[in-house]
Amino acid sequence: MTTYSDKKRQLEDIARRTVSNSDRVKTAFEILTKAMNDLNAMVSEYTDIIEEVDEDAIANPLDEVFQFQKLEKDKLVDDFIALHTKVTAIRNAVGPLL
Repeated sequence: MTTYSDKKRQLEDIARRTVSNSDRVKTAFEILTKAMNDLNAMVSEYTDIIEEVDEDAIANPLDEVFQFQKLEKDKLVDDFIALHTKVTAIRNAVGPLL
């Protein structure tokens, strides 16, 4: 049989771990918010260079360097869009629950 002291200690452990995990969730939400804000800032910060890479590739269709750079840019943009979509969806889903 579990003693009163053992039960009290386990109940205190439940309370401590619950608060700790609640704090972790709040921290995770703050981290997601920071990531989303930075990703949003990147859109305006890098729009010009993205457009320049595309313009260079169009102006130099036979130049492998410009075409390769465009391929690299396209991959980065695809990865960025996927991450931005994921972070925004997670943050928006979690936010109302906090």
